[in-house]
Parts: sequence; structure tokens; C-alpha cells
Amino acid sequence: MPQHWIEREFIRTGLPKSSFAGYLAIDNAAVSRISSGERPLSEEESALARAFFSVVSERAPESSTDAIRRLRSTKIRETAGVALSRWLVERIDHRDSNALDLFAPVAAGTSTLRADQIVALCRMLELDVVGLIQGFGVRSLDPNASVPPDLVAAVDRAATRWTRDGVPYRLTRGPAATEAPRLSASKTKFVTLQPADPADDELGAYTPYLIPDDSYAPRFEQGQTIFLDAGSEPRKGDFVAAVIKDTKSENLQAVLGKLLYVSRDKIGIDTARSNRVEVPRDRVTALRRIAFCKM
Repeated sequence: MPQHWIEREFIRTGLPKSSFAGYLAIDNAAVSRISSGERPLSEEESALARAFFSVVSERAPESSTDAIRRLRSTKIRETAGVALSRWLVERIDHRDSNALDLFAPVAAGTSTLRADQIVALCRMLELDVVGLIQGFGVRSLDPNASVPPDLVAAVDRAATRWTRDGVPYRLTRGPAATEAPRLSASKTKFVTLQPADPADDELGAYTPYLIPDDSYAPRFEQGQTIFLDAGSEPRKGDFVAAVIKDTKSENLQAVLGKLLYVSRDKIGIDTARSNRVEVPRDRVTALRRIAFCKM
């Protein structure tokens, strides 16, 4: 029986069948039947399939397709997706909510990008996809290239030039990312901040709180005083306290750590020992920058 064109495209591009299933929003068994020719494609599915495979250029060198085949490994795909997403989160405009909603959870390790998304982003942004997949991090092929302000839309616009037939590729077509187990807020480590006496007059602009235990050591240790700044908006990379009011006392509960991102509904924080957590925004009453601390 002649080889189905879908199977030939999998061989040509190196893209995994699991990503194809995600893009078309069908199950893996259906992809196997399509690939073998047992299940015919509808006209719409055929157009979407051509869009999916268009992310790998017909002129792509064999070194690229060999590397892309390695994305069939879940571990390699997750590692490449995290590296790429962290690089993007550092560079995208904080007002680009569509991009933040897609990449910030991946950067925090709570979801993963599909292989086609990784390849499409590298192609559009002129990044070294082979080096990324091989574990060398994100390297630009064009030192003058920059990340556009509306990244998701920019990829979609670029994709109109990738396919001669069918519909253009869309970065968020199908499930935007494959969900990994999320850390629920109930399992997030909170510390109870105890109000401290502001002994120094020059510190009046900041509110002092005592660290009651070593749950956030070595960053913050028992007996240390942290000073929260209510006068400036925290930025990515700042040490912050995501504050949740403890209704049973006058004390405050908080998650402490380095701010990774603030998306529409979650705040990502790198806590002690490099544990990355997501705190639902609707549970946070204030996000305060930790101006400084002292024993």
C-alpha cells in the first residue's frame, strides 16, 4: 500500500505525532489511523495538517530535522521548552498578556510547549533550533533580532509565508500547552510575617516584618527583619512577598521569593531552594517588593 502523505511528512519534518494530535485536538490513536491511511482526513483537517507541517521548511537541512526528531522525547521537549520560555519571558513586553499566559507557566515548569510550537518560535525569531534541542540554550542566528511586542500574533503572521496551500499555522491552535501537574495553592508554603518595631527613623518608608522560622532559609532566616516597599511596583527578578491576609490574626501570611512573572490569574515565584510555585492572584491581597533585610 502506498505510503500516506501524512506519514511522509512526519519523516520529512521529524515532528512527533503527539504534537500533531495536540494541534488538531484529536487523540493519538486517531493520528495512527490517519498515518496508516485507515482514517481519511476531512477537508478542514487536511488544511490544518499542512499548516502544522509547514513550520519545518522544505529547505530545512537534515541537521535540523534530525534534531527535531529528538523532540519526540518528552524530557528533551520539556527541557527545550523551559529554556526557550525563560528566554522569552525575560524579553517580552510585560503588557503582552497573551505571550505571558503561554510562556510564563512553561518557564515556571508547570506546563510544556509542543514540539511544533518550539520549532515555529525558533523559525520566526531566527533562533538556533538545533543548539536549543541539543541543550546549548537559546542562541540567536541574527544578533540584531528582537522579540516583537505581540509575539503570538507575530508568529501567526509569519506563518502565512510558510505554507502554499491550506490555512496558516497558528501558534495556539489546539491546546496551547500540555499541562503538567500544578502545585495547588493549598500546598504552597506560606510564612506568617510578624510586625516588627521600626527602630530607625530613616526606614519609615518601609514596613518591617520578622521572619518567624527557617522555612525560607537560606534566603530568609529566623529572626531576620524584611522591609516591604508599598511605594513601588515589583519587577521581574525582585525579591517579593505575595501577601495573603490571615483572617484569624493581625499577622500576614506570605509567599517569599524572587518574582518570575505576573500573568492574568497567577503569580510565579522562585522560592527557597529553587522551588517554583504559582500563587492564584485572587488569593493575593498585595504584592510587595522586599526592599532590604537585616538581622
